This record gives sequence, structure tokens and C-alpha cells, in this order.
Amino acid sequence: MKTTFQITLFSALLFILPGCSTFFEAEPASDPEAMFDNLWTTFDRDYAVFEERGVNWQQQYDTYRTQVNASTSDDELYNIFTQMLAPLDDGHVTLVAPNKEIWISNTIRREKIDDELFSPNVIKSQYLEVDYQTDGEHNFIY
Repeated sequence: MKTTFQITLFSALLFILPGCSTFFEAEPASDPEAMFDNLWTTFDRDYAVFEERGVNWQQQYDTYRTQVNASTSDDELYNIFTQMLAPLDDGHVTLVAPNKEIWISNTIRREKIDDELFSPNVIKSQYLEVDYQTDGEHNFIY
């Protein structure tokens, strides 16, 4: 019985431990230059639609990398990141930083342009049946 347990444990470890090397990636450095390079490289490697968005990503690097150095503050780096990401104009691209509002690359969502176009009264009068109901949270159910 003890041998069976040892073989089972050894087999489990044999399959689990090799997977840990790719599961735990090293934390990126936290200095401004390394953070900039990490963000730019991650997008360069993983973001698929630069061409569709009309963005020359290398040009973004050339423009903004020179503005980052070891003494760049967190606020300055945040502003540089938002300027670099803004041309993507993509609602899937967001920047989250401590003590900052979540920044969204998409202009319409970021600047809430469509909020002024929304009118609950128009929706009620033009699109809902007279006997519509709400769920108490003012989400319409029809």
C-alpha cells in the first residue's frame, strides 16, 4: 500500500512540476523604462489589429520611448501610456492604475460621447409597448 502511494505521488509530481516553469512567469521590473518596454513589447507581440486601426506601433515607440527615463513619475508614465494607446481607439484596450479612473482607448466610451444621445423618454415612447415593465433597477423588460 505504501509503495502504491509513493508511486502515485511520484507520478503526480512528475506531471505537475514541469508545468510550473511556464505557469509562473517572472515579474517585470517596476522602473519606468522597463514598464514602458514591457507594455510596448506586450502589445507588439499580442495585439493583432494595428494595421486595421491604422497605427504604426514602431512609430509610437519612437515617439514615446524618448519621453521615459529613470526619473519619470507614475503620473507622467500613465499620461505617456494613455497618449501611446489612444490612437488604437479600441474599446478592448484599457489602462488600470492605482488611484486613477480606468482609462479606455475607445474615444466614444472614454469621453462618453453617446451619453447625450441616450434618452429614456424616447425609448419609452417610441420603442416600448404601453405595458412594459422594469425589474426595479430601471432595466427594461418587454
